[in-house]
Amino acid sequence: MTSKLIVNSVRHTGASADGITMAADGSVTFPGNATCSGTATGFGLEGITMADKWALTGNYNLSSANTYYTITGTWARSTSAGYSGSSSIGSAMTESSGLFTFPSTGIYYIIYDCITGTSNDQLNMWSYIAVGADASSTTYLSVKASSGDSGTMNTCTGSALLDVTDVSAQKVFVRGYAASTGCYLSGNGNLQRTTITFIRLGDT
Repeated sequence: MTSKLIVNSVRHTGASADGITMAADGSVTFPGNATCSGTATGFGLEGITMADKWALTGNYNLSSANTYYTITGTWARSTSAGYSGSSSIGSAMTESSGLFTFPSTGIYYIIYDCITGTSNDQLNMWSYIAVGADASSTTYLSVKASSGDSGTMNTCTGSALLDVTDVSAQKVFVRGYAASTGCYLSGNGNLQRTTITFIRLGDT
């Protein structure tokens, strides 16, 4: 046997206005904030459900000039102070040969921080965030440039919003380019010199 309560609104005995109103189409309206003692699901915006950070653990050399390099060096989940892979939020990204795969669809904020170095005067060194099914893609989400004299190092940051609707077709990788030899990306697992961060903002 089932029971059913059919009403248009619900009001506390001490209130002067309805607390909940219900329309014929099934929609429910709360006039103020709703508090849930358990886990609320199905409301669309549920806050950040995933955040993950990775770091390049060693230098990556751009050994040839005028060449695009996919940064396939050793990536590892971050171990920086205040954060470690075990304390990330939600499901982690996975990485293979520099390709990062998203754990689920959704809208993601991506931040790429890198330190570039050069042993020669360098006027054009470019850093890219790219997306595609593999590392041959030239679809760029962010393009940033840096330059410096011989022996100098520079910091470059790029960011992007990506609506991930297909985790197989939309993988992310970073790419580097230099107009002359002697350039590299600086990597160090402890000092977090070159990192990439992924934050899932909400559903697609």
